[in-house]
Amino acid sequence: MSATSPTLVAVLLSAFGTRVHASAVRVLFTFITISDEAHCFLAFNASHPLSSHPLSALLLNPDRYGCVVKRITVTDAGLPPPLEAFEAEEAHGLVMIEEDESDPQTTSKQSRVAVQPMPAWNLNELLAVCLDLEEFVWCSSNPPPDGVCEVLAEHCPRLVNFTFKPDAPMRSVSRTPKTAVSPPSRRPAVPKWDAPSLSLLAALPVTKLHITRLSQQGSRALAVLLSHLGEDSLLEDVNLDFVWLDDLLCQKVVEAGRRIRRFKIDTCGTKLTDKGLISIFEGCDVLEDFGLVEAQGRLSRNLWFLTVSYRVKGVSYSMHNTSTAMLMHASHTC
Repeated sequence: MSATSPTLVAVLLSAFGTRVHASAVRVLFTFITISDEAHCFLAFNASHPLSSHPLSALLLNPDRYGCVVKRITVTDAGLPPPLEAFEAEEAHGLVMIEEDESDPQTTSKQSRVAVQPMPAWNLNELLAVCLDLEEFVWCSSNPPPDGVCEVLAEHCPRLVNFTFKPDAPMRSVSRTPKTAVSPPSRRPAVPKWDAPSLSLLAALPVTKLHITRLSQQGSRALAVLLSHLGEDSLLEDVNLDFVWLDDLLCQKVVEAGRRIRRFKIDTCGTKLTDKGLISIFEGCDVLEDFGLVEAQGRLSRNLWFLTVSYRVKGVSYSMHNTSTAMLMHASHTC
């Protein structure tokens, strides 16, 4: 049985000697994974199924365990609770029940139940006690709270990895009467993040920045962050994947690209041109690994020869690994 099993958490932290306790603390709290749902922060009741989750012990005794946490990963929420618990869970603000009237041909309304994401103040409370946090990875399909970067900048001065990479849309369960005909299921789009506080990460020693699914406002916030970092930037590993990636943003990457060794672009937008990529080749002097994965844009065929020519000319001599994977329907020019 895994040491992270809820049934063993309390035992490993209290029933053995100091050596076992110290080992258990490292295993349980160094890397914390949290599901993006309100349930996780209501685990202080002994009867609650998550009462033995490491998060519960961390929040109950932050002075003892908070300094151990090095990485926090927020994953997508699980499925909603059983049908018989819907009303009770809704009363506590844990799930959301809405009437789906998207199909006018259906006489009976369909109820959709979705797990409520974690409240912002709960996440802020958690980050505030993890003073030695080094990595923050957000994989939930729900965007993080607007002020998450502000909290990280205030309480986590050792943060080196900020990743926003949502996995899948928030899952929901339909509750349709037996006599009703269920309409075809529609896969909801993953919401984009406006990232209003993203620029505040400039105060942290971030070396790894992976960001996907930014809105247009979010891309502007990223540009401000890169401008603030400037020549003092410590960035070494950058991965960008969103529609609004364009030549101007590539220029901003160059401004903060003095130490970038790995850079990956994956965008379905059409604003990226040869000019933006050439600026990367010319401006990122220590670039070693460059990837262009399923990227669209107004890119010419001559672009694929640029990496070779720049290496020959010594403009980006250190670059030894270049990979491209393009979609057949991508928009390119000859």
